[in-house]
Amino acid sequence: MSLSHQRIIFLPVEIVERELDAKLLVALEALERGYIVYIGHYWNLPDIAKKVNGGFYLYKAMTDYRAKNLFLPLLHNSVRSGVLDEEGLIFPSLDYYVRTRIGNGDAIPVLTKIYSWGAVQSEFVEKKFSIDHSKMVVSGNPRIDLLRRPYNKIYTARAAAINEKHGEFVLVNTNFGPGNYSPNFGFTYHEHMRYFGRISTPEEDAYYSERTKYFENLFFEYIEMVKQLAKNISPVKVIVRPHPVEDHEHWRRLLSDSPNVEVIFEGSAIDWIVASKCLIHTGCTTGVEAFVLGKPIFRYNPNLRLDMESELPNNLGVENTSIQELISRVSDLLDGKSQNSVSDEQKEYLSGWVKNLNGPYSYERILDSIDQDNLGNTTEYVDVQRLSLFYIRTLIRNTLIRLLGKIAKRCRVISKLSIFRKALERVQRFPGIKSNMIRDRLNLLSQLKHGKELDGIQIKMVGPDIFRVELNKK
Repeated sequence: MSLSHQRIIFLPVEIVERELDAKLLVALEALERGYIVYIGHYWNLPDIAKKVNGGFYLYKAMTDYRAKNLFLPLLHNSVRSGVLDEEGLIFPSLDYYVRTRIGNGDAIPVLTKIYSWGAVQSEFVEKKFSIDHSKMVVSGNPRIDLLRRPYNKIYTARAAAINEKHGEFVLVNTNFGPGNYSPNFGFTYHEHMRYFGRISTPEEDAYYSERTKYFENLFFEYIEMVKQLAKNISPVKVIVRPHPVEDHEHWRRLLSDSPNVEVIFEGSAIDWIVASKCLIHTGCTTGVEAFVLGKPIFRYNPNLRLDMESELPNNLGVENTSIQELISRVSDLLDGKSQNSVSDEQKEYLSGWVKNLNGPYSYERILDSIDQDNLGNTTEYVDVQRLSLFYIRTLIRNTLIRLLGKIAKRCRVISKLSIFRKALERVQRFPGIKSNMIRDRLNLLSQLKHGKELDGIQIKMVGPDIFRVELNKK
């Protein structure tokens, strides 16, 4: 079926627990402005977008690889693209960010808009690549919108459910992928960097080797810290939440002798931050999120190197360089003897990195820029039909992957086999989404925004984990 002059936005999701709620917040605003929204798994969505014949595709990265494999094919099918880099906030240095997230800048000419978390990222990228100022939009990220009123109430019930199950706990969030890389990928972190073209010189090879050793050492420093902390604050739990790319079983094996420690990766990181008494981390995005939420933050790293970790999260909260110092502060907090305050200096510092701490929401700035230049318009909208060869092929593949992932999760011996490891990693990042999940979350966001659910919402699966969402026009 073809219809003319529709407005379309495509919202790909890579990691459900990190991105889905934020993408649905953009979707809610787009729906209210009359858009048709396509949302779903980032691997499958481009095939749908190329069939639709127009619209705006909001992606998560602008590496050279994506220029020819994503943005150009979309443009050839009348789909314009913009990027809001999900990793555009946390990096060891701006030069490292360019090397790993942009490269030579091949994608920049093909992109219609580049959205940034804040002025620091925007000004550097614009100057580095001599980008036309009109292409840059300092928008912030919808993930930060969710931490502001009224939307941060979405975490209240989920956090309460966590507390009902686990009681009081201290949360340790980690981002140690280079030193604790999941075997589910089938290759090492160093091999991964080489495969994606991030190692092309002897200097880069040496840097990534050193980076691997740095995070290996940090991983074992945290193992020791967690054990001692748990012993000193028992019966209060310590819950470790590793990054999705980490080897979670490695954590579980080494902490198995600490009865009040659990390693858990489920639900949104924000749910666990809200439910926790405090957050312990080093160089992690969750440090920024906890700061915005007003949660007490303790940074622990006895050998911090800012050429290996990000400056931003390591400038927020209270620094601790020894285990005893950390234990003392956490114990005082649990005893009600001290509170971790957020300083005005830290707030001012953060505002340069994150635009949407206050004022207009990020989703408003993003949609305003798309509307201003009519970037979501189609000349001849093609309605994608569900029963297609693409749908059947992808459905079979996804069903098989999830089956293998479930088997691997239940049987550690089988999980060591390559095919099961890779399936488990896929399921860990993207366990799947369903239409009722999208409907429920959109209605919850609408209730927080307007005090009522959406009227006339229609959701249709057009591919495995791909949904078309629109509102009935009255």
